Amino acid sequence: MRYLFPPGFFARVSVRLSLLIFGVAVLLYAQTVRYDYAWDDAIVITENERVQQGFAGLASHWYKHKSDLLQDQYGYRPVVMTTFGLEYGFFGHNPAIPHLTNTLLYALLCVVIFAVLRRLLPQLGIWVLLAATMLYVLHPLHVEAVANIKSRDELMAFLLALSSLWLLLRYYDSGKIGHLAAAVTAMCLAFLSKESAVAMLPIMGLAILLQPGSLRKKLTLLLPLPLLAAAAFLIYRWADASSVDVALTAGAGIFQEDLGLGNPMLSAPNESMLLSTKVTLPLRYLGEFFWPWPLVYYSGYDHIQLSDWSHPLAGISLSVMGSWTVAALVFLRRDKAPLYALAFFAGYLSLYAHFIRPLADLMADRFMLAPSLGASLLTAWVLARLFGIAMPKTSPTTDSTKSSQPQRHKVIIYLSLMGAFALLMGYRSLDRMPAWKDNLSLFSTDIPQLPGCARCHVHYAGALAQAYQKKGGTAADVDCIVTEYELGIYLSPTVYYGRIELAQFHYSLQQFVEGVAVMAAAVKQFPDQARPSYYLGYGEYFLGKYADAATHLKRSWDLAPTREDAPYYLAWSYYFQGKVPEAIALAEVCIVRYPHNDQFHDALSDFHFGSGDAEQGFAVLKTGIARFQSRLLYRKMVQRCTESGQAELAGTYRQEAQRLGKWE
Repeated sequence: MRYLFPPGFFARVSVRLSLLIFGVAVLLYAQTVRYDYAWDDAIVITENERVQQGFAGLASHWYKHKSDLLQDQYGYRPVVMTTFGLEYGFFGHNPAIPHLTNTLLYALLCVVIFAVLRRLLPQLGIWVLLAATMLYVLHPLHVEAVANIKSRDELMAFLLALSSLWLLLRYYDSGKIGHLAAAVTAMCLAFLSKESAVAMLPIMGLAILLQPGSLRKKLTLLLPLPLLAAAAFLIYRWADASSVDVALTAGAGIFQEDLGLGNPMLSAPNESMLLSTKVTLPLRYLGEFFWPWPLVYYSGYDHIQLSDWSHPLAGISLSVMGSWTVAALVFLRRDKAPLYALAFFAGYLSLYAHFIRPLADLMADRFMLAPSLGASLLTAWVLARLFGIAMPKTSPTTDSTKSSQPQRHKVIIYLSLMGAFALLMGYRSLDRMPAWKDNLSLFSTDIPQLPGCARCHVHYAGALAQAYQKKGGTAADVDCIVTEYELGIYLSPTVYYGRIELAQFHYSLQQFVEGVAVMAAAVKQFPDQARPSYYLGYGEYFLGKYADAATHLKRSWDLAPTREDAPYYLAWSYYFQGKVPEAIALAEVCIVRYPHNDQFHDALSDFHFGSGDAEQGFAVLKTGIARFQSRLLYRKMVQRCTESGQAELAGTYRQEAQRLGKWE
């Protein structure tokens, strides 16, 4: 240990306080290690094939995949995705590990925040900076960023960007080229964790300009920043122009649901209302910072209303941000804290207030991970100014003289008030955290606050349906699930996947009449989409309405020619209508078109056997077994051999299947 740390290292007040900050952050979020995956974790982990490849998929994370799959709608964030792949490679499907990683990253972020504030604002004194940092540590707006594994992109981008700022300032002080190289590396990794890291570049420029020293030295150090910005822009454009995997889902009929369900600004009737709503967002976020009740995982359709310029929030928000800007400029010569606070809050929030580009979500707690540092710093500074706490020139551990006794009392009262506020925020964090235990906990906790949010009712219904399918339930549970789906559809007819899920739920309960009714309405709402036609035809097939089923399945296949489920049931629909030649011809076409799918060999053999051509049926099975050696075809071959009295041949195929591990 003594070789790693210089003598007296742990005796320093700043080091001990940093350890305190780290420990509090870890203890606060320790319970999340017991949590499951939730919400957007599906995009990056549980439904992401490349992550589940573990080590084998690591290289793939460094390409920008552009298929229509939801996982490929995620931004270009290879550093974060690589960490998910490594965790999956080492530990498999184990949510405790990524939750622990997020907790440790957050604790480290808080320590770096304390270090950066001490370097930028030493005149405030260590206790004011500690108060600002502890308020940040305990604030409930960060629960989503830590407890939702997917939000590691926010954690890593901000942690690495802040580390880059700290290293750049170290280079300014020491002139050591190693610090500059490390700063550039950290900034590149930050941007490759999430694009939002680019907001740190102007903050870096501000920090350098406000340092003591010659203008020439400052300008020299500012030169790398435009180059980093240009590099970030080029990476963004390269990722956006990527065509990797575009063909993977071409013709698969994947539909992107109305983005207005998550961000109502995308459907704003005019630019004036759009701009006025954006202007209200800083005030909305500040309101959540000072009074985080309630907090919700989703602020989409009908949760936050669009507002025009007559709405008081627009004027109040402009006044608050304008006053903050004026105060920052007025105090600039003797106190830089308001300006730095404004830079962190407004600089990062400008990315999340839809001024640069529209986002899928109107508001989200995770968007406040970086801006809340500015709000925390401003809160600590304002209260310190109100108490008239002097800017200490000596260490806070130095014995005070009698003349400084009133100052000590003020500091104690100040820390007590800041501590009370921070503890209140910590209580709210602990209160909020269990909502993120899993999907059902999250959606059931927040749905009372989101009665008019269409997609949230669908999310809640989906979680209830998954729980029902795993554990069973009562008729009342089924009614509740159906009601939640129907409510989401009623609130917004543009809900697409909610209709699909509701039909699937009905079908899982053998309620084909109800499922067909849902899909018939969906086909009217989305006439040019493949999935509603498929699920309508699927339900009609199991109702024995083969002619109707064939019509809709053919429509679905025309709309999504690369999908294999529609032509499979279409072939069977032909067969059950007595159109055996059409069924055989379609199965033969599909065997060629979908050479990896053994179901068409299975179906084709049944068509031949059903038409009395057993010889051709056996030939199809032999060809299929030679190609696939699949459990499905071995079982079918053994069944057909047994039915035809070829017991010895059936035994031979069974033994072969057992030897290959294809027999249950």
